[in-house]
Amino acid sequence: MGYRLGTGKYKLYVADPEDGQVGFYGTLMENGSPVLLALRLKVTYGLISEVETLVARGGGGGPFTPAGKAMEEHGNPRPQFLRTVPAAERMSHEDLVKVANSYFTGLGGNTGHNTAPFAPTCLRWENGAQTNSNPTLRPNGAGGVNIVAMSCEELTLEISELFQIDKGKIDQVEAVINTVPYGMRSAVWD
Repeated sequence: MGYRLGTGKYKLYVADPEDGQVGFYGTLMENGSPVLLALRLKVTYGLISEVETLVARGGGGGPFTPAGKAMEEHGNPRPQFLRTVPAAERMSHEDLVKVANSYFTGLGGNTGHNTAPFAPTCLRWENGAQTNSNPTLRPNGAGGVNIVAMSCEELTLEISELFQIDKGKIDQVEAVINTVPYGMRSAVWD
């Protein structure tokens, strides 16, 4: 028998040529079950200099859906991530980074005056579940930790996020998340 790994249906490729980076959000079939993968590669002087991966499996990616299953069922990325932005509407690399960073600034120190610029159509998906503008979303409660019941101090998340920016506003957010032991730190960023 052994370990089996194969490609899934959901595949989203992104590139940042100015920074020499590429990314992939997609599903893999691991022993017949879908898992969600976030992958980032950075190339420096023609060589891979950085690799980051995050895999969300059932039971470790939050209370809303088994990781990978919803994305595998979607099969294709949302159209916003696939469209070509007309040349006249394209923002500079610096401005795109500034908008994406404003999201994290807003999360970390929101005073009500420094929120990120969100488009009215913005949706946030975490591990395949729409986690905003979704009044029917309920934690499944089966297995794992109910993060909805926890305070910010009690929970540590490992997260990779991808932003689609349209006309200077965040229009889509896609995230791959794992719950990890409280207080766990990143070896990459520490």
